[in-house]
Amino acid sequence: MARGLWGEGSYSNVGVQYIGDRSVVETDPELRLFQYTAIDEFYRLRFLAAYPEQSTYSSADFLKRLVK
Repeated sequence: MARGLWGEGSYSNVGVQYIGDRSVVETDPELRLFQYTAIDEFYRLRFLAAYPEQSTYSSADFLKRLVK
């Protein structure tokens, strides 16, 4: 059985989406935000974080915060 992010037998999905065209950043057109999301499909748990860039540093930081 697979081991997901939150326990034995769970499956997790991690994704990144650009959210720069949302109302959150309409006040500053220069601001770019990327939403990192992890969802455990068995437990229905969700973890979100926003970063100003999509990079290996942001991805590594997201995963560190996720498993903390």
